[in-house]
Amino acid sequence: ENASIHDPLTGLYNRRGFNQLGPELFARAQQQGRCFCVISCDMDGMKDINDHHGHLAGDKAIVRMGTALTVLESEGLTCTHISGDEFIALGPVASVVDAAQMVEVLKKSIEDINRNEPWICDIAASIGYYAAVPHENDTLDEFMSLADSSMYSRKTHRRR
Repeated sequence: ENASIHDPLTGLYNRRGFNQLGPELFARAQQQGRCFCVISCDMDGMKDINDHHGHLAGDKAIVRMGTALTVLESEGLTCTHISGDEFIALGPVASVVDAAQMVEVLKKSIEDINRNEPWICDIAASIGYYAAVPHENDTLDEFMSLADSSMYSRKTHRRR
């Protein structure tokens, strides 16, 4: 059962694990009136890594990003390798300010991996988030959609 909810590449939860845990975490925060955060992370440059260095290198880049994300687990968030080069971290946080700080923690973790563990290229990601105290009619899907919108906005800005 444990293997069925974890991604064999990164060791993080996979989509199945997310589908089991995510709604439960969201409902608990909703019931307790706690701020809930969704961080959406989409790797940048994966096509170039795969095209120039091969798919095994692409897998290594994904593993490196998964390693970077584990820093958020120590902050109480649940990290998931959703698919391909997409990751989500979610869970209760003390405040919206704390959620923004989690994004900075993740960015620093990515920088640290690039600096301290040199590789054929640096990994990079566009990161967005959404955090709020969920109201009675709010859904996890809405929070995820808002985090994705934030991430895609940053991705578009980075491309410019």
